[in-house]
Amino acid sequence: MRHSKKDFTAAFAMEMVICASVGLPELLLRLYPQLGLNEIEMMVLIQLIRWIQVNGDAFPGPDKLQENMTLDSEAVKNTLAGLMEKRLLAIVPRYNDKKSDWENSYSLEPLFEKLAEVWACEKAKQFQSRQEFPDKVQSFQPGNHGTEELRNLYKTFEKEFGRLLSPMEGAKLDEWYRVEGFSKELIAEALKRAVLRGILNFKYIDSILRDWNKNNVRTVKEAMLYEERFIQRRGRRPLTNGGAGEKPEPSPGKGNPRGKKDKYEDVYLS
Repeated sequence: MRHSKKDFTAAFAMEMVICASVGLPELLLRLYPQLGLNEIEMMVLIQLIRWIQVNGDAFPGPDKLQENMTLDSEAVKNTLAGLMEKRLLAIVPRYNDKKSDWENSYSLEPLFEKLAEVWACEKAKQFQSRQEFPDKVQSFQPGNHGTEELRNLYKTFEKEFGRLLSPMEGAKLDEWYRVEGFSKELIAEALKRAVLRGILNFKYIDSILRDWNKNNVRTVKEAMLYEERFIQRRGRRPLTNGGAGEKPEPSPGKGNPRGKKDKYEDVYLS
């Protein structure tokens, strides 16, 4: 029995409806060059997102990702390693409720954090060029802050970031200094640690400042002493057994080869 072109088109349309769709942010497709991504890296990310969304597999191997690509598995593996080196992709432990065990999974959180920063900078440039909402834009420029210390902090951050701060970043810096009461020296020290660790983003700096605040650290000297105590405690952490209903902590081996880190282990420099 011969099938007409109309029948073929209808079958194709039905297949399109039945097959799952993959959701990709338009911002990612538009701004990926500004994230330092090339087309091969972008396609590997798209295939990774497809595996996560369609197959529910958060940790597909290179052999799976290359099935629908012209790259071989070795090239895909190297591309994934490059994305992690650029801090646009991470491997994190995830608790699988069905298996009642910890397992590795890819995290796209670093990618979208960086995308948010690029988006904020783009919006700031649009506001400045079109002179839209001048009161909001200008309020986050270093020359408009009321103290010389805050203006100097702005200059220090912009020098280390190698660009102007976005309105969102400016608001956060203002909040640390004016609202939360962190000193100029303590904010600069947190920035220094982020620079030395190669994790130059406001979320990381905020985690450092909040940990210091939680432990009543108010000066750079106190931060140094706190770090020394932290390093001394690191090798003598007591083990605890989870109670009923608690998730077991990931142990070295399956799903977490290096074992679970202390929450702030990467914050401090040895």
